[in-house]
Amino acid sequence: MNIKIIHPLFTIYGGAEKVVLDWFNQLKKEHEVELHTLYYNNCLKNLENVFWATKELPKLNNVFGFKINPFNRKAIKITAKHLAENIKKEDIIFYTVFPAPLIINEAIKINPSIKNNKIIFHSFEPDRILYYREQKKLNLLPPDVHNWKFNLITRVLGRWRRIDKKVVNKYVDYSTTMSDFVTALTKKFYSKLKVSTVMEMYVHLDNFKLFSKEQARKNLNEHYKFGLKNSDFIILSMGRLEKSKGVEELLEIVKQIKEEGKIQPKLLIGGKGELYDFLIEKTKNLNYVHMLGFVPDKLLSSLYCAGNIFVFLGINETGGPLTVIEAMYAKNLIVASNKGGPPELMEDEKHGFLVDTTNNKEIKEAIKKCYDVWKTKEYNKMTSEGQKKVTKFFSFKRNYKDLINALKL
Repeated sequence: MNIKIIHPLFTIYGGAEKVVLDWFNQLKKEHEVELHTLYYNNCLKNLENVFWATKELPKLNNVFGFKINPFNRKAIKITAKHLAENIKKEDIIFYTVFPAPLIINEAIKINPSIKNNKIIFHSFEPDRILYYREQKKLNLLPPDVHNWKFNLITRVLGRWRRIDKKVVNKYVDYSTTMSDFVTALTKKFYSKLKVSTVMEMYVHLDNFKLFSKEQARKNLNEHYKFGLKNSDFIILSMGRLEKSKGVEELLEIVKQIKEEGKIQPKLLIGGKGELYDFLIEKTKNLNYVHMLGFVPDKLLSSLYCAGNIFVFLGINETGGPLTVIEAMYAKNLIVASNKGGPPELMEDEKHGFLVDTTNNKEIKEAIKKCYDVWKTKEYNKMTSEGQKKVTKFFSFKRNYKDLINALKL
C-alpha cells in the first residue's frame, strides 16, 4: 500500500504547506508515501518520493494567482498521468486543496479503476475563490477578498466547481479537518460528504526550543540589533501581512496606547505579504515598532519566547492559526478573534482575551488588561496554563496519531 498525498501547490509556503510536509516526512519513516504537486518549490529540495510536474510557474500568476489559474492545465494533466500510471488498487489518495480534484478527475479519465481506491479529502477550508459567491452570502470572506476581480473570476469557474463537486460526491470516501469551525464550513459546501474533525493544529514540540524571556531577547538583539530590554512590554504579531489579518488596526491601537502614556510598548511584527512595503514606510519613524520581515526558523522560538503578549486579529480565520498556539507554548498571553479558529485553541480570560476584531476599543482594553496582568503573579499562572494546554492537546505527536487513525492504517 502506498499513500499518495496530493497537495497541488507549494508556490506559497504557509501553514498548510508546513503541515503537509510534516505529515509526509513522518509518514515516510513508517509507510510508503509519495507527495504530488504541480510546481517545484525550494522547500521540496532533497526530498525523495516527491513528484512535481514542472519548475515553470503558470503564466499570468500575478493576475490569476495559482489555485484557479487557467494555465495550470498542462501541469494538471502531467500530474494526473503520473498518478494514473503509478497507482495500485490498495493505494490511498489523500488530497488537500484545489485544484487537486481536477488532477483526480483527469487521472480517472485515464485509469477509471481509481474510482475504487480509498480517496480522502483533507479540508483546510473550502476554496474562497471557487466558492466566492457562496461564501460572500454567508459573510465568511475577509474584507480584502471582497473585490471585483474575484467576483469576475468566480463567474467563469462553473465547470471547475462542477468537477470539484463531482469528485467529492462520487469518489471521496470521507473528509478530515483540523478544526470544528472548518468541519462546519466544509459541510455547508459539501452537504453529502462525511466530514469530521479528527486532528488539531499542533506545535512540533521537539523542534521548538524554549528560552527565558531574558535569553530570547538577547538572541533577538544579537541578530536584529533592536536593543530590547528585560523590562520592555513586548507585543508580538506574526503571519502573512494582509488586510484581513488586522495588522494595520493593531498598529493604530498600539500607537494610541503609547500616546496615552501609561504603557510604553514595543511592537514586533514578523512576516511578509502585500502590506509589507506599506508598513515599512508607515513605521519608519516609530522607534517602538520593529518590522522583522521573514523570520528564519532558527529565530522563531526566540521571537515567540521574547514576547509578553501575542495579538492575532485575523478576520474569519478558519483552522488555527498555528501562530496562536506557538505563542501560547512560549508563554504569551493571547489577544485573538472571538470568531473562527482561535476560540477552539484558547479560553477567554484563562489564556488571554477573545475580542471582536471590528472593535478597536475592545482590543485596546484587552491589551491594557494584559499589561495589568503582566505586573502580577496571575501572568505566570495564565501563561503556564496556556503552555500546559498546548503540550497536552496541540502536539505533533498527538496530531500524527490522529492522522494515522484517520487514514485507517
